[in-house]
Amino acid sequence: ALAAARTLMGVGFAGSLMAAFKNNVLWWPKDRLPFANSLMLVAGTLGAFAATTPMAALSAAYGWRAAFAILAALTLIAALYVHVAVPERPAQGKPERLAAQVEGLLTIFKDRFFWRIAPAAVAVQAVQLAYLSLWAAPWLRGISGLDRAGVASHLQVIPLSMIAGYLFTGALAARLPQLGIPPLALVTVAVALFVLNGALLLV
Repeated sequence: ALAAARTLMGVGFAGSLMAAFKNNVLWWPKDRLPFANSLMLVAGTLGAFAATTPMAALSAAYGWRAAFAILAALTLIAALYVHVAVPERPAQGKPERLAAQVEGLLTIFKDRFFWRIAPAAVAVQAVQLAYLSLWAAPWLRGISGLDRAGVASHLQVIPLSMIAGYLFTGALAARLPQLGIPPLALVTVAVALFVLNGALLLV
């Protein structure tokens, strides 16, 4: 049941993430997209922060089942608010048929530049999410010997660091092209630092 629930949450997360990226493309000018996307990622990471100390306090007060029910209700309220408050972008031309959308997706998959970026992006995100959601808490509990409150307080450092990183790299990505530095250079450096950090964990 937990695996099915996690899968359902993952599908919903993927849909909301891509919808947010698409919405930013529709509403923001191209030169502001990196920072707009970083703000969206900051908003999402606030959820990861809520899963640390706030979630521990909520679970201690009402139990973990009630805490999950409260979070589910808040998620539903947020979705309804987005549906009501966010305006629709006026359609340009006729809506694309499904076949045309699939053809566009295949065009992306055939692009060499996509395959230069995608493996690194998938690897970084997979390791980051696995570390945060599956590895860090058991290590803090079993190796460091922390109680539930101690684990939560240590885990909250990770999303706070992510928020700072998103804001910094988003602002930097918007600024670098003005200096003649392509955004891909920033991505390369960021992935290299991520790999270096992961290697240090193995030492």
